[in-house]
Amino acid sequence: MEEIFSVFDEAYTKIGVATRDETHRIGLWHETFHCWFYYRDGSDTYLYFQQRSDTKKDYAGLFDITAAGHLLSTESLCDGVREVEEELGIRVDYSDLKYLGYLPISITLPNIIDNEFTNIFTLERKFSPQDFTLQKEEVQGIYEVSVSELEKVMANEYYEVQVNGFTIVDNSHQPSTKMFNRANLCALCPEYYTFLIEHFRELR
Repeated sequence: MEEIFSVFDEAYTKIGVATRDETHRIGLWHETFHCWFYYRDGSDTYLYFQQRSDTKKDYAGLFDITAAGHLLSTESLCDGVREVEEELGIRVDYSDLKYLGYLPISITLPNIIDNEFTNIFTLERKFSPQDFTLQKEEVQGIYEVSVSELEKVMANEYYEVQVNGFTIVDNSHQPSTKMFNRANLCALCPEYYTFLIEHFRELR
């Protein structure tokens, strides 16, 4: 059964519902849930990025938000926490999350017109690899990226940094190292990362 989304006008006022396919085909505004895990260590803050599965239809193998997903027409923001458990195998309470607000994002690709109101949440907590049970169809690894290095990546399209994390091999958590740069970062508009970086800069 195809997913049904609530759709909105540009002022984020609900105007109806539509299927997932129709929403992305004609560029209807809809809402998503974004959750960033992070922890502070010394003078810097580290974000957990997921690496999307190589089998994903869109943005395969790229670095993305810790956990995120679309909200169905029957769901409210608090229901978005299901994405965290589904993708990462970690159960969190909505009350534990900090709401940063929402940003409108518009991305046009050859096969999709994606107009989203992204509702952004954070959770401050340090995790070990064994805390995660990844949904292999969605996520192939988790990597830690410092906010200071993310700033450099966003400021220079040629800058890259080595990041550490883990991937799953034969149902086992294996240490992994990747190069992190703008080219392998999931396509969110620069304003999104500017908003995110400014928030975490205030925590330093």
